[in-house]
Amino acid sequence: MAKDFKLVLSFLVTAMFFISCYRDKSTAVEYNKTIELNDSLNTISIENKSSLPVTFSLSINGIFPLYFENISNKIDAISLQEKLSKQEAAYLFVRRNTFYNSPYSTETWQHEPLLFINSIGGGFCDDLASVLAAVWKNEGDSVRIMNIDAHVIPEVFTDRKWQMLDPTCGTFYTNKKGEKLSVEEIGNNLNAMFATNADTQYFNPLYRGRTFLSVYFSKLYEAKEFFRDVTQYSFNYAQTPKQFTLPGKSSLQISYNKEFGFANILVCLETNSKGKLQLPLVPFSAKGNMSFAANNKVFHLNDTSVLLPTKSYINEIEIAQVSGKSEVNYLVNPKLKFLKTQNRIQLNSSAPLVIKATKSNKPEIQFGATETFVGLKSLDDILFFNKAKTKTSTTNIDSLKQQFLQAIKTSNRVTPKEREELIQLYNEYLSLIKSKVK
Repeated sequence: MAKDFKLVLSFLVTAMFFISCYRDKSTAVEYNKTIELNDSLNTISIENKSSLPVTFSLSINGIFPLYFENISNKIDAISLQEKLSKQEAAYLFVRRNTFYNSPYSTETWQHEPLLFINSIGGGFCDDLASVLAAVWKNEGDSVRIMNIDAHVIPEVFTDRKWQMLDPTCGTFYTNKKGEKLSVEEIGNNLNAMFATNADTQYFNPLYRGRTFLSVYFSKLYEAKEFFRDVTQYSFNYAQTPKQFTLPGKSSLQISYNKEFGFANILVCLETNSKGKLQLPLVPFSAKGNMSFAANNKVFHLNDTSVLLPTKSYINEIEIAQVSGKSEVNYLVNPKLKFLKTQNRIQLNSSAPLVIKATKSNKPEIQFGATETFVGLKSLDDILFFNKAKTKTSTTNIDSLKQQFLQAIKTSNRVTPKEREELIQLYNEYLSLIKSKVK
């Protein structure tokens, strides 16, 4: 009898296992669709019509969101096409996909490389240094992050020595043999910072020779008593989840802002929307009529909007109640150009979703969008990576100024005083660029 009971029990356990596997497979849904965007339909909509949260993975055109596998492939392509080492190619990848900007948060959570590259995009020198060091580390390199008083820079150990490549300034320095110098070696050989024979297109021309900027930074390298290894501090962050989760009765809206050339991402909520909301991006604002919890704090919105706190990363939002149309807005790195006319959507979901093109209203100008015209449409785009420098003209620069003025005019995140300061800064910067354009 006992033997028969064990056989029956074994059969039941096995049957339950196979039923469970079948059920999991039957509810999993794989999508591979092409969505066309145009002036009339400018948004990719991914809608969860059920009342329960749905979790899924997402890839748009194979390039967003970026994961380390994508980044490694891009680094390999840069290395091959431009005949550079993997370390130099990684430096260029970070330079081309980030920008210098007042940081979204001053905390180290935003140093997480995938979160920074996909969502935030801009920050101070410590942010850019940490991201490049993390990319190098993922490629298998030994790295360290150095603080030289008022500046933070990364180093990578390659060719049997430490080498510094600065993603913030776009600089690196070499000895007479052409070997890249470490932070310590630069401090012992300041003349290397004033070399005028650095004609490589990958070296920022504003630092070539004895300029105001090169002299200023030489003072930092000269003060060797202030050098500190801040690697452990800079890498103090948690990994970003890769999955997307939409609460019940909600939709993910991915729009193209044609006026500024950026993508905007938000989650639209309606009455009866409820449950977990999680994206591998940074939620920066919410508006409408709803109650939700994030990082142990409860928010109640009554036809109002709120900028979400930046002290710590908001990994997950729990939607408790929604009345009418509401939304949560997410940061998207404005340097990532991942939307096209024809967009390939690859999605694996725990339950059915509706994927289609739709029309959205003009998206809100978000963090980085205004400053982008200082950081992105500056020397980096005009001179630094422009091999055909003769094509640059003062007409191009004047056009950029008009774009910038329009950007800050429409931004609701810039005060009148900040607007005046930005215009003054941009005028000075454009004058400097014009002096470099012949």
